[in-house]
Amino acid sequence: MNNARSSRRFRSDNRAVSAVIGFILVFAILMLTLAVYQAQVVPQQNAQTEFQQFEDTRDELIELRNAISTTGQTDVSQYPSVRLGTTYQTRLLTINPPPPAGTLQTSAEYNITIENAAGERENVSTRFLDYQPGYNELRVGSTRYEHSVLYLDERDRRNNVSIIEEQNIVTDETVRITALQDNFQRTGTERVTLNVFPRTVNTDAFPDPDGDAYTVRIPTQLTEDEYWNEALEDADEIYQGVDERDDQPNRLILEVDAVNLELTAVEFS
Repeated sequence: MNNARSSRRFRSDNRAVSAVIGFILVFAILMLTLAVYQAQVVPQQNAQTEFQQFEDTRDELIELRNAISTTGQTDVSQYPSVRLGTTYQTRLLTINPPPPAGTLQTSAEYNITIENAAGERENVSTRFLDYQPGYNELRVGSTRYEHSVLYLDERDRRNNVSIIEEQNIVTDETVRITALQDNFQRTGTERVTLNVFPRTVNTDAFPDPDGDAYTVRIPTQLTEDEYWNEALEDADEIYQGVDERDDQPNRLILEVDAVNLELTAVEFS
């Protein structure tokens, strides 16, 4: 009789079952919290990291742009640096995507053309410079440099061009052009230091100015309406518009007295 009562008490004792159910509930809540954190908080924090890197790199690209101008005008090498990508904060229980790498590279080679009134011409090669981040959260276009203009190009995303630094090739009656020459490309998350050094342009090969004026055609990825009409509205004697093309870069057209044309070149290593 006593054995039967003990057996019934043993079968009706649910204390161990309650402990297991409680553990399962706590574990489920913990996993749900981690899943929400992974899906919502981690991307937000990583987006903040990417945005900070975007702003820092924008400032460094401004310094690079200024270094190119300084090298071209002073014939003295400059050593700016650019952080190509970034890394996310360390996490214990959640997971980050791969660190976003960026690419800094020059474009294909195009010609700056110097032509006199008789149609005689000389070409000087130049390139554009492009920085493309590889963010996981932010969607940002390329930051481009061409002939002293630095801008964020989001036309591929059906947005506009945002000018970061204005042109300085036309000042008063003077045209100062610094061509980018030779190929350069770096991809990664690390910081790279660029040696921006001067390169000789053989101005003796330019055609003799006929009437003391040159027509200069400069490759550009910008159009009249996007930038040049407004940027050069006060230089109407020099600015002759933009020859816009579908299959290759446009051509910014300037007319300048030969004595007021300064054309230099720089190279990266």
